Amino acid sequence: MDQACDMVGWVGFTVQMLLGAIAFIVLVFKRNQEVPKRPWKIWALDTSKLGFSQVLAHFINIWISVSMPGEDKCLWYCTILIVDCTIGVGLALMALRLVEQVLRIWKLSQLQSGNYY
Repeated sequence: MDQACDMVGWVGFTVQMLLGAIAFIVLVFKRNQEVPKRPWKIWALDTSKLGFSQVLAHFINIWISVSMPGEDKCLWYCTILIVDCTIGVGLALMALRLVEQVLRIWKLSQLQSGNYY
């Protein structure tokens, strides 16, 4: 059985748009469950930041996957995605903690993560 992986064709594009819509619906649902609720403006800014970074990571991931040697581009995509979602998130969390520590030392509380006011 010879099945090709079509990440950049019509089916791949449709699946990606469907997954993006589901992710956005989940974010709206999550916002409605928050206590206390963030104002819509702050929620929109947070969501757009998340969306932009994920779209950028997604296209970089596709570019890397298509550039890799071999036939199984979807395998490369999944491998890079898993590494990004595990090691990448861990490294980002460590970097955030380091920046927060430096901000505490320098007494720059106005730059604290999550401080919108």
